[in-house]
Amino acid sequence: MGQGAFSWADRRGSWLAVALVALLVLLVNPVGYSGGGRDDTRYLDAALCWVETGRVCIPHDHWTTRWPAIAPLAGAISLGGLNRPSVGIGTLPSYVLAIVLVGWLGRLWFSRRAGLIAAGLFAVVPAVAIHALRPNVDMVELAAQLAALGLATLAIRSRSAGIAVASGACAGLAVLSRDTSFLFAGLGIAAWFLIAPRERKLIPWAMIGFASVIVAEMLVYAAATGDPLLRFKLALAHGSVPSTELASWVDTTRSPILNPQFIAGWKMTLGIKIWWPIDPWLNLLANPQIGPWLLTAPLGALVARDSMSIVEKQKLVRIGLGSVLIALAIVYVLAIDPKTRAFLLPLSGATLVLGWAISRIADAGRIGFALTLLGSLMALGIYALSSYQQTQPLERAADVFMRTYPGQIELDAQAKGTLMLVPGVIAAPVAPAGRPLRMTIQNEACRVALVRSLSSGRISLEGEAVLDDHSSLCLVRYL
Repeated sequence: MGQGAFSWADRRGSWLAVALVALLVLLVNPVGYSGGGRDDTRYLDAALCWVETGRVCIPHDHWTTRWPAIAPLAGAISLGGLNRPSVGIGTLPSYVLAIVLVGWLGRLWFSRRAGLIAAGLFAVVPAVAIHALRPNVDMVELAAQLAALGLATLAIRSRSAGIAVASGACAGLAVLSRDTSFLFAGLGIAAWFLIAPRERKLIPWAMIGFASVIVAEMLVYAAATGDPLLRFKLALAHGSVPSTELASWVDTTRSPILNPQFIAGWKMTLGIKIWWPIDPWLNLLANPQIGPWLLTAPLGALVARDSMSIVEKQKLVRIGLGSVLIALAIVYVLAIDPKTRAFLLPLSGATLVLGWAISRIADAGRIGFALTLLGSLMALGIYALSSYQQTQPLERAADVFMRTYPGQIELDAQAKGTLMLVPGVIAAPVAPAGRPLRMTIQNEACRVALVRSLSSGRISLEGEAVLDDHSSLCLVRYL
């Protein structure tokens, strides 16, 4: 340990290196709020309801039940106003906490160096980094899951009932962030039962912690609405919410659970469609936002297998098996939209395996190979993140439009959802509202998208802003 290029990881203050990596991520591409009907719009709307009413709003869909993600966002907006810095501050802590917890688990399960390498790798994975400043529940749920795993590890080692209760409470908080964590909690209890037979007597304590959090929220719902099961009813109805990501032929009146229609009907991120049972995996592993880390982890473990102890082998097998089971359940049991954000827990497992493997490869004297592997994954993450689309250029143009034509602009629904952080947009009406100017977002240059209306003399183009992918913000005047 502590030799050559990796000796920094064994020194005091070595977390500073990971902090610098996370800071680099924010500097390379602070993606932040994107809006336009995406999930971050839902969370921002929910937080604004809390801020505007001065109280917690009663949920009306599964997004608005996710108060662990909404509460810090509402708090930041109430203190700093509706703007990009406030929204980022309300979201950033869960990203930072997830990085810290990945490093902590690496140290608990393997070594300090393995944990630091895993944390640094985790921070630059684009599927993680794009959520650093963007309203989301994914990082909140993941942080609660990782905390539950770490505390469970401590409870087993110290045979502490109190820590077991805390572990269960964190698992409960993960469920209150997103109900899919019921799977995590169930698999976690099963793993505890099988892996630590001498500490099975602590499992009831963990279940007490879990149940106390769930029941406490149910009591709040019972007092506020008369329906203690409101959260779960809204969660089960999530498949009936209209989505452009789901094929029109899917019968959304049926439950998505164990439903092949939903599994086959989701829009694949990369458009790879060969056979519906394997399409989610092909799109996931080929996705540069997450695939390289998932694919490299087992290869790294294979390269470092000669220095693997029996105990380490058991831990690696458990991490791998747990990650695979969670991923399979997400796709085939819950039939969740297989976007990268649904697989952050398996990704965490992959970065932990990589942290161990790179550390072991360095210990074996293959410093060059270890540095190449680490540097390649870091560079790949930064490169993929740098090319991820931002909406800030459209916001800057919209701000100019709003100040140039005060009180004259209406927006279409997509433009309003995308530009909510621009001063004046919240108060502006959704088209058609009779105002002379309208802001609209098109998937190509304005003059191409609006050619018929322009040529017929129905509108004139007053302003335009184009992104690199040719999406454009158009300000048109109706003649």
